[in-house]
Amino acid sequence: MRACGVSWQILTSDSVTVAVDAVVYYRISNPRISVVNVENAARSTQLLAQTTLRNILGTKTLSEILTDRESISAMMQVRCRRLRHTAIYIHLITHLSVCLSVYAA
Repeated sequence: MRACGVSWQILTSDSVTVAVDAVVYYRISNPRISVVNVENAARSTQLLAQTTLRNILGTKTLSEILTDRESISAMMQVRCRRLRHTAIYIHLITHLSVCLSVYAA
């Protein structure tokens, strides 16, 4: 099993910018299929996780992100199953931290 880190700045539905760090655990079940179908399996897994994270958290408010971490992780896991044709299986997506991004005006 391998892991990759995901870090992303996200604008929530209540217009709060947050920095989210997460870890994606994945397994390559068939290396041959993975090499033939994907140039860089680790990078494509990371990009899919970042995009999915942005799409899901962009529809949530800050309070929902802070209180519903388990359901957000489950939603991400369901949506990241798109990599099945590459023989990459997402096992677990966990949130490490959610931080408010403060910009000086």
